[in-house]
Amino acid sequence: MLSRGMMMLLEDLAQVLGQEAEKYEALLRLLRQERGLIVKGNLQALDELMKRKETLALELKVMQEARANLMIKVSVMYGIPMMEVTLFRLVDLVPASHTTSYQALLNRLVLLATRLVEENNGNSALLDRSVAYVRGSLSFLTSVVTPVPLYQGDGRVVAQPPSLSVVNSQI
Repeated sequence: MLSRGMMMLLEDLAQVLGQEAEKYEALLRLLRQERGLIVKGNLQALDELMKRKETLALELKVMQEARANLMIKVSVMYGIPMMEVTLFRLVDLVPASHTTSYQALLNRLVLLATRLVEENNGNSALLDRSVAYVRGSLSFLTSVVTPVPLYQGDGRVVAQPPSLSVVNSQI
């Protein structure tokens, strides 16, 4: 039979894990919103969203620290080195009365981690393509406004005046 302290510790840990999962779900929603803003090129809304993500990241850091402290207590309680106390191992360690809830939390967190990585990678690819497009555009514009040397029959080089006629059809 579990002591009252052990039961409270396991319940506190389950609560923190549940709250952490909720924060990861909120982060996933923000990443999905971010994708739309990247596609639209809405920099102002993207900046606001980044601030919300940073706030959420700080909240997650606090939750992760709380989880780590509880895991240390679990490590001591079960007499297992801290490095060996993982969420996967915890499912095997907790009493049968907690196994189902811990397995559900673990499954939820694993699924969220996978989705977060996928969404983040997708957004990263969109941003990389956007940066490549901007660099290509700047390179093109630079080549248009950079005068091309004109070689004369006697070998002299005469610089041509820059022209934006390629960029502006009115010139």
